[in-house]
Amino acid sequence: MSHTRDSHAQSTSLALRTTIQGIRMKFPTVKLVTTSTLQKWMDGVENTDMPDSAASTAGKHSKLIVIDARPDLEYGISHIAKSINVNFETEDMESVKILMMQEANCQSPEQVAARVVLYCSVGYRSSVLADKLQKATKPDPAYKYWNFFNLEGSIFKWANENKPLVDQQGQPTNYIHPFNSLWGKLVDKERWKSTL
Repeated sequence: MSHTRDSHAQSTSLALRTTIQGIRMKFPTVKLVTTSTLQKWMDGVENTDMPDSAASTAGKHSKLIVIDARPDLEYGISHIAKSINVNFETEDMESVKILMMQEANCQSPEQVAARVVLYCSVGYRSSVLADKLQKATKPDPAYKYWNFFNLEGSIFKWANENKPLVDQQGQPTNYIHPFNSLWGKLVDKERWKSTL
């Protein structure tokens, strides 16, 4: 049984790495951040070695904003604590900008240097939203110190590493929405939950 589980974990890991590489190629302008780096940022540990790091900007308050780009149902089953939910299909970037400023506790974007980390199931939908946000903020110099990242492997990789998840009540959970039966193979089937 242990050997079977190890084989499944290895094939899942390979499939996820292949998926991550495909997403990276599809969205070359979207920067990636690893799950371990996001965990450090959430724990308050700065990573000044990261190129173009918003936190290294003198005179700016550094803010971390985590956005779950999945639909409400998926977010309700489990999400990364303190993440906000913005469906990747939205075209209203002005509303998303307002939501991000509220989350950063600022009146205008130039007041902060922000790291905005987006995730979904494997990273495709969050890359779509990250790309939209980059295009919506790039022409505006007020967002000069805002950096957008896609979480490498997204919530599936996060869950496979047994990093903490919460449900819609903010309580710890081990469940995760599988997206569908194909993509769900990238997470342990015992963790699948498709309804609230």
